[in-house]
Amino acid sequence: MTNRRIEYWVIPPEGDAEFAASMEEVLDTYERPYNADIPVLCMDEQPV
Repeated sequence: MTNRRIEYWVIPPEGDAEFAASMEEVLDTYERPYNADIPVLCMDEQPV
């Protein structure tokens, strides 16, 4: 059995308003209604 460590990402203490705004823009993208002409793809960064 493989032991994997899972890390959670949060806004770093040194994160500024520009960082937070960019993060919110990504989250807003995932909340959009489905549109077949403009699909949203989510890519997992873990190679599993």
